Amino acid sequence: MSAIVEVPGYANLRDFSRDFQGLIQERLERWQVLDGLLGFAWVDGAMGDTELPADEMKDEMNILFMDTYKSQALSFLKLQLPGISAHAWILVSMIPTATGFDFYVIESNAPTQNIKTHYEYGDTHLSMPYNSSWTFVPSLDFEADLDKIAESLREACGSQMKLPFAR
Repeated sequence: MSAIVEVPGYANLRDFSRDFQGLIQERLERWQVLDGLLGFAWVDGAMGDTELPADEMKDEMNILFMDTYKSQALSFLKLQLPGISAHAWILVSMIPTATGFDFYVIESNAPTQNIKTHYEYGDTHLSMPYNSSWTFVPSLDFEADLDKIAESLREACGSQMKLPFAR
């Protein structure tokens, strides 16, 4: 993204997306297939871990928490599901508990809902709240893309603008 774009007749991206939901979904699915097959993104899905030893998972969760806590920003998480690397959450907040962390996320299949899930010390993976057989290890992703978006917004709106995803 190199510039802010105004779409005449629409107050915001949500309204535009609602009107063109079918077309947007079709294009995203086409891009996913092309990137997955021709761009060899399937290799990432075949090679990533869907679980880690408990001590490594704890380290990963602590790193994720520190990044989220320090940046006070939304984080884009790639969820490494078995054979798939294309699922994602937006991490809204991560709260330490006596036994692990509570995650509050926006799930890409239910974008209007905040979903709560939990990591318990000793766990080797996380599970989808709506399908516990889908296990995964989350990782930060697309940080460079978010930085580009933030830069464009700051250029258009002022350099002191606080963005919810800017690091």
